[in-house]
Amino acid sequence: MWADFPDDWEQLHFSDVLCEQVRREKPVSEKQYPLLGVKWYGQGPFHRETRLGASLSAPYLFEVSYGDIIYNKLFAWKGSFGVIVRDYAGYFVSNEFPLFSLDRSRVVPEFFAWALRSPRLAERANVFSTGTTSISRNRLDENDFLSFPLALPSYPEQLAIAEVLQSVEDAIARKRVLIAQLERTANAVFQDALYPGGVPRFPLAKFGDAIESIKYGTSVKADKHSEGYAVLGIPNIIGRRVKADALNRAELGEKEAKRYSLNSGDLLAVRTNGNPEYVGRMALIRDPMPSTIFASYLIRIRLKKSVTLPEYIEACAPRWPLRTSLTKSATTSAGNFNINTDGISQAKIILPPIDVQQEVVKIERAFQDRIEAENRTLSELQNTRAALAQELLSGRLRLPASMVARFENAPPSGKTSKAVTA
Repeated sequence: MWADFPDDWEQLHFSDVLCEQVRREKPVSEKQYPLLGVKWYGQGPFHRETRLGASLSAPYLFEVSYGDIIYNKLFAWKGSFGVIVRDYAGYFVSNEFPLFSLDRSRVVPEFFAWALRSPRLAERANVFSTGTTSISRNRLDENDFLSFPLALPSYPEQLAIAEVLQSVEDAIARKRVLIAQLERTANAVFQDALYPGGVPRFPLAKFGDAIESIKYGTSVKADKHSEGYAVLGIPNIIGRRVKADALNRAELGEKEAKRYSLNSGDLLAVRTNGNPEYVGRMALIRDPMPSTIFASYLIRIRLKKSVTLPEYIEACAPRWPLRTSLTKSATTSAGNFNINTDGISQAKIILPPIDVQQEVVKIERAFQDRIEAENRTLSELQNTRAALAQELLSGRLRLPASMVARFENAPPSGKTSKAVTA
């Protein structure tokens, strides 16, 4: 079980360092209860909603405390683990979220938080989760969770590992802030060019005035085993880009396939989604895509080149007034939001002369090139974080003794309390 870990690491189980906590409270009708959930893939707890006690059906809620280890029984197999931060102390969860205190005299909380993000932990949770209906109903029992193995380096080495991983995490956070700043600046420049102070410089028009043709995709069955034409679907629309990886294929005649062909300058719009802000989301086909068609949950838009530039519409798609119009046009059914070709055609858009569009596109392209470059760096940092965490937490990569020695005199953060039952 511990064969892959260094000999000088302690071979423990979660039960050696965790103690279950039960701070039970019966909901009071007139009291507001802030409720937590736990994100997947080790991303930790989040404030899900605040509910009045009278609206809750659960007989009891459970109060969380700073430093608690928490997981979601239903989605442990998705890595739904985390640590309660100070901001969430005093919030509540249902009995689907077991809580544990950590023995901080032996374990650095930040080190354990990284261990909870390990893909190996989610894989083990998947093996131990049991259920009788669908996979989404599988639950990880507390006793099984406590039986998980834990290989623990010395306290100073834990601190050093946590510091190194946090430095990468900080770099990722800074990169995200920079990208957000660039996006805000791009939006401000776009607004100033077309509607400074919220007042359009040019009359609003119907998007349909710029559309040459608009068409739903094919409903022909597509899968990995078929031969024939590659089929783009909703998962292939990533932001403003089309990602043509691992496509399903469909078999249909050449004449039929031609109806769903994709040319440079075409736009693909998402027809349905659970989030109304994603309905009508558009991606531009930049290069020819021979032998590729699109599925029925997408809508192909071909533009009048004499009226507008495809790159200009691409820039308009996520912004007022086009984005607002598309959201308003979406209808809901069975939990999904949908838009049709008429809703797209009737959407409002600012259509300035072509020369103005060209200037807008030029500026927008400069911003998007920079944002894409920063996103590539962000992706590299995230890959570095994942690889470094895996190597450091397994002991396959050991930090230099000088880095560990810096923490030799660091005192443990103290023991946690014993089990609490209320």
